[in-house]
Amino acid sequence: MTVKDDNIRQQILDASRGVFQRYGFAKVTMDDIAKAVHKSRTTLYYYFKNKQEVFMAIVMDESKSLFVAARKNIREDQPFVWNLKEFITVKLTMLSGMLASYHNLATDIRDNKEFFTGMRSQAIAEELSIFKQILKWAIHNHDIALIEGKDLDFLALTLVTAFSSLEQEVIMNGNLADITSRLDWLTAILAKGLK
Repeated sequence: MTVKDDNIRQQILDASRGVFQRYGFAKVTMDDIAKAVHKSRTTLYYYFKNKQEVFMAIVMDESKSLFVAARKNIREDQPFVWNLKEFITVKLTMLSGMLASYHNLATDIRDNKEFFTGMRSQAIAEELSIFKQILKWAIHNHDIALIEGKDLDFLALTLVTAFSSLEQEVIMNGNLADITSRLDWLTAILAKGLK
Protein backbone atom coordinates (compact mmCIF):
# COMPACT_ATOMS: atom_id res chain seq x y z
CA MET A 1 0.00 0.00 0.00
CA THR A 2 1.14 3.52 -0.73
CA VAL A 3 1.24 6.34 1.78
CA LYS A 4 -1.92 7.71 0.16
CA ASP A 5 -3.62 4.32 0.57
CA ASP A 6 -2.52 4.19 4.22
CA ASN A 7 -3.92 7.69 4.79
CA ILE A 8 -7.27 6.83 3.23
CA ARG A 9 -7.44 3.57 5.16
CA GLN A 10 -6.73 5.48 8.39
CA GLN A 11 -9.42 8.05 7.51
CA ILE A 12 -11.90 5.21 7.10
CA LEU A 13 -10.94 3.73 10.46
CA ASP A 14 -11.09 7.10 12.24
CA ALA A 15 -14.54 7.88 10.85
CA SER A 16 -15.74 4.34 11.54
CA ARG A 17 -14.83 4.60 15.21
CA GLY A 18 -17.37 7.37 15.63
CA VAL A 19 -20.03 5.43 13.73
CA PHE A 20 -19.49 2.27 15.81
CA GLN A 21 -19.45 4.33 19.01
CA ARG A 22 -22.80 5.91 18.15
CA TYR A 23 -24.67 2.90 16.82
CA GLY A 24 -22.86 -0.26 17.90
CA PHE A 25 -21.81 -3.01 15.54
CA ALA A 26 -25.19 -4.53 14.71
CA LYS A 27 -26.81 -1.35 13.38
CA VAL A 28 -23.89 0.01 11.33
CA THR A 29 -23.84 -0.49 7.58
CA MET A 30 -21.13 0.17 5.03
CA ASP A 31 -23.31 3.07 3.83
CA ASP A 32 -23.08 4.63 7.32
CA ILE A 33 -19.30 4.33 7.22
CA ALA A 34 -19.11 5.73 3.66
CA LYS A 35 -21.20 8.76 4.68
CA ALA A 36 -19.07 9.38 7.76
CA VAL A 37 -15.79 9.27 5.85
CA HIS A 38 -17.21 11.10 2.79
CA LYS A 39 -16.07 8.32 0.45
CA SER A 40 -17.97 6.02 -1.88
CA ARG A 41 -18.81 2.46 -0.90
CA THR A 42 -16.55 1.38 -3.75
CA THR A 43 -13.65 3.08 -2.01
CA LEU A 44 -14.52 1.31 1.25
CA TYR A 45 -14.62 -2.06 -0.48
CA TYR A 46 -11.18 -1.41 -1.96
CA TYR A 47 -9.80 -1.38 1.60
CA PHE A 48 -12.23 -3.63 3.48
CA LYS A 49 -14.47 -6.56 2.47
CA ASN A 50 -17.23 -5.73 4.96
CA LYS A 51 -18.04 -3.91 8.18
CA GLN A 52 -16.66 -6.78 10.26
CA GLU A 53 -13.25 -6.32 8.64
CA VAL A 54 -13.44 -2.56 9.32
CA PHE A 55 -14.36 -3.22 12.91
CA MET A 56 -11.64 -5.83 13.42
CA ALA A 57 -9.07 -3.32 12.12
CA ILE A 58 -10.33 -0.87 14.76
CA VAL A 59 -10.10 -3.59 17.41
CA MET A 60 -6.52 -4.28 16.36
CA ASP A 61 -5.65 -0.57 16.65
CA GLU A 62 -7.29 -0.38 20.07
CA SER A 63 -5.51 -3.56 21.16
CA LYS A 64 -2.16 -2.16 20.09
CA SER A 65 -2.68 0.98 22.15
CA LEU A 66 -3.80 -1.11 25.11
CA PHE A 67 -0.73 -3.34 24.95
CA VAL A 68 1.63 -0.39 24.46
CA ALA A 69 0.21 1.19 27.63
CA ALA A 70 0.36 -2.10 29.52
CA ARG A 71 3.98 -2.73 28.48
CA LYS A 72 4.97 0.76 29.65
CA ASN A 73 3.72 -0.08 33.13
CA ILE A 74 5.61 -3.33 33.66
CA ARG A 75 9.32 -3.31 34.45
CA GLU A 76 12.09 -5.80 35.04
CA ASP A 77 13.06 -4.17 38.35
CA GLN A 78 9.60 -4.67 39.86
CA PRO A 79 8.41 -7.78 41.71
CA PHE A 80 6.25 -10.42 40.02
CA VAL A 81 3.13 -9.44 41.97
CA TRP A 82 3.52 -5.77 41.05
CA ASN A 83 4.04 -6.46 37.32
CA LEU A 84 1.18 -8.94 37.13
CA LYS A 85 -1.22 -6.65 38.97
CA GLU A 86 -0.12 -3.60 37.00
CA PHE A 87 -0.60 -5.33 33.65
CA ILE A 88 -4.05 -6.65 34.55
CA THR A 89 -5.18 -3.37 36.13
CA VAL A 90 -4.10 -1.29 33.12
CA LYS A 91 -5.75 -3.73 30.76
CA LEU A 92 -9.05 -3.90 32.66
CA THR A 93 -9.14 -0.12 33.13
CA MET A 94 -8.59 0.47 29.41
CA LEU A 95 -11.15 -2.19 28.48
CA SER A 96 -13.69 -0.53 30.76
CA GLY A 97 -12.94 2.84 29.16
CA MET A 98 -13.38 1.36 25.70
CA LEU A 99 -16.68 -0.19 26.72
CA ALA A 100 -17.86 3.17 28.05
CA SER A 101 -16.81 4.84 24.81
CA TYR A 102 -18.45 2.18 22.66
CA HIS A 103 -21.58 1.81 24.80
CA ASN A 104 -23.84 0.39 22.08
CA LEU A 105 -21.06 -1.91 21.02
CA ALA A 106 -20.81 -3.28 24.54
CA THR A 107 -24.43 -4.36 24.26
CA ASP A 108 -23.68 -6.08 20.94
CA ILE A 109 -20.78 -7.93 22.55
CA ARG A 110 -22.89 -8.99 25.52
CA ASP A 111 -25.60 -10.24 23.17
CA ASN A 112 -23.16 -12.15 20.96
CA LYS A 113 -20.46 -14.08 22.83
CA GLU A 114 -18.98 -15.38 19.55
CA PHE A 115 -18.29 -11.77 18.62
CA PHE A 116 -16.32 -11.32 21.86
CA THR A 117 -14.40 -14.55 21.24
CA GLY A 118 -13.39 -13.36 17.77
CA MET A 119 -12.20 -10.05 19.17
CA ARG A 120 -10.35 -11.78 21.98
CA SER A 121 -8.48 -14.18 19.74
CA GLN A 122 -6.80 -11.20 18.05
CA ALA A 123 -4.92 -10.28 21.25
CA ILE A 124 -3.83 -13.67 22.59
CA ALA A 125 -0.36 -13.80 20.99
CA GLU A 126 0.58 -10.38 22.32
CA GLU A 127 -0.74 -11.21 25.76
CA LEU A 128 1.18 -14.51 25.85
CA SER A 129 4.35 -12.58 25.07
CA ILE A 130 3.72 -10.14 27.94
CA PHE A 131 2.95 -12.87 30.48
CA LYS A 132 6.07 -14.79 29.43
CA GLN A 133 8.16 -11.63 29.90
CA ILE A 134 6.70 -11.05 33.37
CA LEU A 135 7.42 -14.69 34.30
CA LYS A 136 11.00 -14.52 32.98
CA TRP A 137 11.68 -11.36 34.98
CA ALA A 138 10.19 -13.00 38.08
CA ILE A 139 12.44 -16.04 37.63
CA HIS A 140 15.48 -13.83 37.08
CA ASN A 141 14.64 -11.80 40.20
CA HIS A 142 14.03 -14.99 42.23
CA ASP A 143 10.41 -13.98 42.90
CA ILE A 144 9.27 -17.39 41.66
CA ALA A 145 10.90 -20.78 41.18
CA LEU A 146 12.73 -21.71 38.00
CA ILE A 147 10.32 -22.67 35.23
CA GLU A 148 11.60 -23.51 31.77
CA GLY A 149 10.57 -24.51 28.26
CA LYS A 150 7.16 -26.02 27.79
CA ASP A 151 6.27 -25.47 31.45
CA LEU A 152 6.87 -21.73 31.07
CA ASP A 153 4.80 -21.66 27.88
CA PHE A 154 2.00 -23.60 29.57
CA LEU A 155 2.00 -21.33 32.63
CA ALA A 156 1.83 -18.23 30.41
CA LEU A 157 -1.08 -19.77 28.51
CA THR A 158 -2.81 -20.67 31.78
CA LEU A 159 -2.47 -17.08 33.03
CA VAL A 160 -3.79 -15.70 29.75
CA THR A 161 -6.75 -18.07 29.92
CA ALA A 162 -7.52 -17.32 33.56
CA PHE A 163 -7.33 -13.57 33.18
CA SER A 164 -9.29 -13.74 29.92
CA SER A 165 -12.12 -15.27 31.91
CA LEU A 166 -11.88 -12.38 34.35
CA GLU A 167 -11.99 -9.90 31.45
CA GLN A 168 -14.98 -11.69 30.01
CA GLU A 169 -16.77 -11.37 33.34
CA VAL A 170 -16.00 -7.65 33.40
CA ILE A 171 -17.08 -7.14 29.78
CA MET A 172 -20.13 -9.35 29.75
CA ASN A 173 -21.47 -8.48 33.19
CA GLY A 174 -19.77 -5.21 34.10
CA ASN A 175 -18.37 -6.66 37.33
CA LEU A 176 -15.37 -4.42 38.04
CA ALA A 177 -16.27 -3.51 41.62
CA ASP A 178 -13.42 -3.83 44.10
CA ILE A 179 -11.12 -5.27 41.43
CA THR A 180 -7.97 -3.70 42.93
CA SER A 181 -8.18 -5.49 46.28
CA ARG A 182 -9.22 -8.71 44.57
CA LEU A 183 -6.19 -8.49 42.26
CA ASP A 184 -3.93 -7.94 45.30
CA TRP A 185 -5.28 -11.14 46.80
CA LEU A 186 -5.13 -13.15 43.58
CA THR A 187 -1.62 -12.09 42.56
CA ALA A 188 -0.31 -12.77 46.08
CA ILE A 189 -1.72 -16.32 45.94
CA LEU A 190 -0.18 -16.88 42.51
CA ALA A 191 3.23 -15.63 43.65
CA LYS A 192 3.13 -17.78 46.78
CA GLY A 193 2.18 -20.87 44.77
CA LEU A 194 5.02 -20.29 42.28
CA LYS A 195 7.77 -19.82 44.92
